Amino acid sequence: MHKDSHQKIFEKWQAEGLQVVSPYSEEQIKNSFDKIGKSVSADVLRVYTSFGGIDWNQPMDSNLLSFWTLDQIVAENSARRSELVFFGDFLIFSHLYGYRYENENISSVYSDFETGEYLKIADSVEDFFRLYLTDPMEIGLYKE
Repeated sequence: MHKDSHQKIFEKWQAEGLQVVSPYSEEQIKNSFDKIGKSVSADVLRVYTSFGGIDWNQPMDSNLLSFWTLDQIVAENSARRSELVFFGDFLIFSHLYGYRYENENISSVYSDFETGEYLKIADSVEDFFRLYLTDPMEIGLYKE
């Protein structure tokens, strides 16, 4: 199912006129996560080998999500002390989304309202993207 959901997300962003960054190689992804001292699961690898995020010059999609490129992930996570790898934000940093490495196959997804407490919103990256496509309000996003 992940290929279908990734394709739907890519098509959604293109239809919104957003510039979607080209996919990364597994080596590029692993190197970026190594720079911030974090492990990367297979489901996260699948995302970034499908698409590379939304260009920084176009910060949000119609759900007000900014899905970061690897460069932005490294920049935003380098100074943070967190078990999460933040990968996106809602409405220009109103809250953040982060991966929590569970095992070599799966990362769960949490929301961070910068309170020091994290709210688990999806058991896996695939669950996050399924909700993003079907019920964005469930994960704290805007719905048109």
